[in-house]
Amino acid sequence: MEIQPIFLLSLLVYGVTCGNHSLTYYATTLLNPIPGLPVFTAVVSFNDLRIVNYNSDTQHPQPLYKWWESLQNPEEWKEETKFGQHYESILKYLGKAIQTLFNETYHEDVSIYQVKFTCSLHEDGSTGDYDVHGIDGNDLLVYDKEKSTYTPLMQKAQTIIKWFEHVKVHPRTYRQSIEQKCLFLLKKGFNNRKKELEKKVPPQVKVSESPSDKITKLHCFVFGFYPQAVDVKWVKNNTFEVYSEDVKQVLPNPDETYQLRVSVKVLPEDRYNYSCHVDHSSLNKTIIIQLEPKGSNTVSILIGILVAVVILVIIAVVGIYRYRNAGQHHRVNIREQE
Repeated sequence: MEIQPIFLLSLLVYGVTCGNHSLTYYATTLLNPIPGLPVFTAVVSFNDLRIVNYNSDTQHPQPLYKWWESLQNPEEWKEETKFGQHYESILKYLGKAIQTLFNETYHEDVSIYQVKFTCSLHEDGSTGDYDVHGIDGNDLLVYDKEKSTYTPLMQKAQTIIKWFEHVKVHPRTYRQSIEQKCLFLLKKGFNNRKKELEKKVPPQVKVSESPSDKITKLHCFVFGFYPQAVDVKWVKNNTFEVYSEDVKQVLPNPDETYQLRVSVKVLPEDRYNYSCHVDHSSLNKTIIIQLEPKGSNTVSILIGILVAVVILVIIAVVGIYRYRNAGQHHRVNIREQE
């Protein structure tokens, strides 16, 4: 099975989705080549939907959806190919330089260099972007737009930033071009899919528990909702919000909806005092669901079965009554004919 190194970049994510809609470029360079895998891989995603693939073997962007392919004419796609090849050469150079710096300065070899660039379109029409670099699944540096410089995310990254200032191929030199291209395509994509993007799909909510002797973990699973923004929390006695240690990461579904699970640890004897509260733009009021006692499901099932049996008995009685009346009516008609 083919391995997609690009998704190692998910380790670099931390709160980058700041707008209603986004376009993201993920790029991975293998500094120590692996047989069977392209040295350079890039993926473009629109609102978490993977729309374009590019790698160093084909050196050609491959749109995955007709609607995205139609956003640009053949000449524009040729320019996209040139841009992809140029972007590949720059990141290969930067990756190799960073590998050399780490090896010479810290006697540490790094094998994967990754970049994630996201531009976003906000509800009020404003825009934003985010640019993070990483090595071997760890955050390396992030771009500070206000200061027009990169900020180190690890102590060793100071060396990289100092090196940037003395070379011609500085990430800042190509950053402006990718920012312009990203926003241009994001707005085009948004206008093309505006009807679909403005839909509202309400969430479905289920709660469950993972019991143990000393502690119980309550889970609130929220799924099938659109748009992405959602507020999910556990509340005790409908008053106190409970802190969740789990990372609240909203994940995409194949049908372009989203899902989220929020869990909390509680005392077993208190678990029925907690409720999951869900707020979403598709809802008129907050969804509030509590964990049901195990016996309540059994009682509900028994009541349902009893009701069904009663209905069947009534139908049977009515059927027999009608059958007997029909028989009597038939016998009367025969006697009248005689």
